Amino acid sequence: MTLKKLRKKECTSSLVKMLSLVALLCSSATSMYAQNDTLVLINGDMMVGELKEMSNAVAKMETDYSDSDFKIEWDKVKHIYSQTHYLVSLENGMRLNGMVHTSPNDSSVVLIYDEDGIISTTIEDILYLQSVKKNIWGRFDVLLEAGFNITKANNLRQFNSRTAFGYTANTWSANADYNAVLSNQDSVEATTRTDASISANWFLQKNWFILGAASFLQNDEQKIQLRATPKLGMGNYLIRNIHWHLQASGGLAMNIEQFQNDEPDRSSLEGFASAAVNVFNVSDFSMNVRTTVYPSITETGRIRSDVNFDLKYDLFGSDFYIKFGVTLNYDNQPAADASTTDYVFQTTFGWEL
Repeated sequence: MTLKKLRKKECTSSLVKMLSLVALLCSSATSMYAQNDTLVLINGDMMVGELKEMSNAVAKMETDYSDSDFKIEWDKVKHIYSQTHYLVSLENGMRLNGMVHTSPNDSSVVLIYDEDGIISTTIEDILYLQSVKKNIWGRFDVLLEAGFNITKANNLRQFNSRTAFGYTANTWSANADYNAVLSNQDSVEATTRTDASISANWFLQKNWFILGAASFLQNDEQKIQLRATPKLGMGNYLIRNIHWHLQASGGLAMNIEQFQNDEPDRSSLEGFASAAVNVFNVSDFSMNVRTTVYPSITETGRIRSDVNFDLKYDLFGSDFYIKFGVTLNYDNQPAADASTTDYVFQTTFGWEL
């Protein structure tokens, strides 16, 4: 082999190695970029990391340079660029599954690459984002709360706790919660109040949904050993945006009761009408109010109602919070020697995932 051919072979080999290295670097850079989500804020700041979710007008983003997730108010986001697939809920009630990008041709438009096509919307119309993960645990929400009160007078001691779980799928969601209040004081018999519920919503078009639920109550104040109320109905989000939700629902319910005294068990058919207001992240405060009325169909003149009010304050942008809550139960035909009204005030310290 001549010296000229040998040098030519060496040059060719070096060129191949160089091109291979460039291709590898480009591939690695592309892979790294594809794994990153980018949010551009209205002040020009840029956040790069993993956009996990956005709900209740707050986005959660994980970055390599922080031990905890960043929480970003959604109305402070101007552009979004992501390679992640999301479950997306829009203000008009549409539920989509795909990637989300700000349009390269019009920065005011957001494109959602759904399996049925490309949907054009705006960032203000996106109410919910949930990263679609192979692990189903990524779609669970968990909430834990606890509170303890001590009063010198009568040596009053009260413990209260709340636990809630939620799961969101493409076309439905399910929730379960448990709430307990235990009170003990001198010269007075200890009292307990526990309630629990399970529910599922099937999402339809134009913000309609079908709901199935069951609630359970044990209440010493109203002499209730157990009240079980399964119900089925429909509802609609009358107002739904990134700042607040207003929903109404109604249907039929069964009321099945067992009492602590000699009152005979009751079973009756009821209607129900419910209204709920959720206000999100007003200076780290969130508010949830729900009122449900149960007019009896088979018991003449009987009407029951439940009212729940919760005011939550997020602590330092973390997953911890303080909550003040009020629960009110009313029954105009209670058990003998029982109160028509019972209410509970709770202040709890909580954590949510």
